[in-house]
Amino acid sequence: LLAVRDINHKYIVVERRLCMIDQDKLNFLEKIYMEEVPNMLRYAEILLSSYPLAEDAVQNTFKIALEKIDDVINSPKPVGWIKNTLKNEIRQKYREQKKWQKYIT
Repeated sequence: LLAVRDINHKYIVVERRLCMIDQDKLNFLEKIYMEEVPNMLRYAEILLSSYPLAEDAVQNTFKIALEKIDDVINSPKPVGWIKNTLKNEIRQKYREQKKWQKYIT
């Protein structure tokens, strides 16, 4: 299994099939991960009002980035590509929250 260490020394486990990624590409993505995760978590937590949901959104974002690593690397703004993916993940989490809230209230 492939794992990327986050700022809290937890590990994000990614599917085995992704292990075929070139080490330079992984290093590139890990550098972005280590630099951007704190701000991404804060941003997601503010919008989702939940740290666990924010962590989930950020983890899903980097899972998608690993799956589409060539798109990220070939993007003129790789960090922007990842942040846009996070925005989409936050939107999805928000929709899921709204869906369940109508059953609770």
